[in-house]
Amino acid sequence: MGVKVSIPAPLRQYCNKQKLIELDGSNIKDVLKSMLDNYSMLYSKICEENGDLRHYVNLYVNGVDIKKMENLETNVKDNDSVTIIPAVAGGYL
Repeated sequence: MGVKVSIPAPLRQYCNKQKLIELDGSNIKDVLKSMLDNYSMLYSKICEENGDLRHYVNLYVNGVDIKKMENLETNVKDNDSVTIIPAVAGGYL
């Protein structure tokens, strides 16, 4: 058992086209370390080299933005749901 991480469609190419992956960790930082160990390309798309989230990526634990919690130190447990939401930008000038 582990933390269930929902992968948005544009990022699935970096984790064998899976919609949901299971990672280990007791907090978000640990889960991201597990992602680096198991899906390094996915990790590189959502995290900076120093381990911080890229500015256009939001993470939610059980539907709550980690910025409203303890950010990367937010505790998680088995079967918690983590959702990756990359910002969408674009439009016409």
